[in-house]
Amino acid sequence: YTNSVQVKTDGTHLTRVTVDETGIYNFAFSLQLAKSTASAGYAYVWYRVNGHDIANTATKVLLSGSDAAAVAAWNFFVPMTAGDYFQLMWAADNTNTTILHEVATAFCPAIPSAIMTVNFISLPPA
Repeated sequence: YTNSVQVKTDGTHLTRVTVDETGIYNFAFSLQLAKSTASAGYAYVWYRVNGHDIANTATKVLLSGSDAAAVAAWNFFVPMTAGDYFQLMWAADNTNTTILHEVATAFCPAIPSAIMTVNFISLPPA
């Protein structure tokens, strides 16, 4: 038995993480959120499976103040069937909100905008 996760790289579906084994998966992520204006705003994060939003998975993160920043980081345990795909989604109510990437500086490495780790947890219950 092998457990693995395949990431689509067909040039069209770059946001999809496709699994090739049926089971429970842990999708852990972090997003480096930033907002450049002084007004408060919310960023929303949730996930989809096979293109469908999954109920009760959204969270909102408040970004308040000029040059506000926050890291949204948590995980989802998701039952998946071989061939299903997972997508991490985000939206903001303020057009000045971004997922930030910064290049390396003299004193620290680059800051990636998003990190995701996917682990196979278990086979589904029989």
